[in-house]
Amino acid sequence: MIRVVCGVLIAHGRVLVARRSGGRHAGLWEFPGGKIEGAEAAAAALVRELAEELQIVATVGALIATSRDERVELAAFRVARWSGTPTATVHDAVAWVDGPQLTGLAMPPVDLDLLAPVLDLLSAA
Repeated sequence: MIRVVCGVLIAHGRVLVARRSGGRHAGLWEFPGGKIEGAEAAAAALVRELAEELQIVATVGALIATSRDERVELAAFRVARWSGTPTATVHDAVAWVDGPQLTGLAMPPVDLDLLAPVLDLLSAA
């Protein structure tokens, strides 16, 4: 099982998503993040991945939800704060979307499983 983390960044009632540029899920939108390496802690992996993928410095907050499929176990964390402007480096696009836009995006199944808790966070924002 591949252990993966993603970050949920919310600002002004919108959440950040990134579109995969290649690989198995090319063209699909996802919450940004990546693989946990070795014995790396989940929060540390997320800080590293967000720096690599979005060029931001993030502070990881609470675990929101987990999801899994036959290959991947995904842990989603709220990103409490960040500095810098999220910029696509490994994705072909990033976008801030509201709840209705989020539900209309094509996403990998493990990300789709996170929609309900993310929508709850958006409605509380």
